[in-house]
Amino acid sequence: MGATFLILLAVRKQTQHGFEPLAAIMSCDLAIAALLFFWFALRGHLERCRRLILYAFSGGFIVGAIGFSVGFFGPIVFSPEANQGPLLGIFITGPIGFAFGVVIGGAVYSWKLGQRA
Repeated sequence: MGATFLILLAVRKQTQHGFEPLAAIMSCDLAIAALLFFWFALRGHLERCRRLILYAFSGGFIVGAIGFSVGFFGPIVFSPEANQGPLLGIFITGPIGFAFGVVIGGAVYSWKLGQRA
């Protein structure tokens, strides 16, 4: 419920005060996580839906962790004098990686389901 409230606040802010990319990225990830949890609450008793949610969340976690690592440690290695370099991983590449990972995880599950049929 709290995530839904935060998403609605973010949408309101984006429409009233103009588009902010960082807020959009964070709101998108929060919305994806809230939708996965809501979907689990409604359809979690079905094995097929539970598997799809697991694949989507696992894909999001794996790709998000890779994106975070690259964005966090990359600036440290390649530009050590940049004191705000690791924020790239925290606010940009990690959340974008999570969003792409959810889509990739869902696609992998659908592909595996198609292979069995």
